[in-house]
Amino acid sequence: MFTNNYLGGCQAIQYLIDLEHKKIACIAGSMNTLSSMNRLKGYTDTLQKNGLEVDKKLIKEGKLIYEDGYKLMKELARKSSDGFTAVFCLNDLVALGAIRAVQKDSKNIPSDYSIVGFDNISLSSVSNPPLTTIAQPIKEIAQGAFRTIKRWKKQGLLKKEHRFWDTKLIARESCREIN
Repeated sequence: MFTNNYLGGCQAIQYLIDLEHKKIACIAGSMNTLSSMNRLKGYTDTLQKNGLEVDKKLIKEGKLIYEDGYKLMKELARKSSDGFTAVFCLNDLVALGAIRAVQKDSKNIPSDYSIVGFDNISLSSVSNPPLTTIAQPIKEIAQGAFRTIKRWKKQGLLKKEHRFWDTKLIARESCREIN
């Protein structure tokens, strides 16, 4: 059972592009995990599909933790001459850290930067501002896994199965349209 992380990356970036963002940074996790690689691939492919540059200086790699979101957003903001207006964070904890870094510099989300996270953790709906994020269908994945295990037990065999679940964009208040 897998979430379609590539699709989630595509959905996040297309949403920002539809809001007229042209330079979109990315705070990525370690490229040792398939989920991070697929989310980043969705980011790069969607930028390219829309005729936008993939600027490697706007991609920061770290751990998928709040502290790295904070630290890497500070690094990006220091180089704000790069002109980015939005940030795609590969998970919500990183996005919450990035929001805090922006606010600590007396800037505002979404006026100064739009931010999109990934995972739709419970904190994302109550953050300030509420975080736009990519939701994974956790309940459906769990139910699917339960049904698969039940079927395996009944049939007395284990066979490798791959099932991908689509993600869904949850638009909240951390993004704005560029005028």
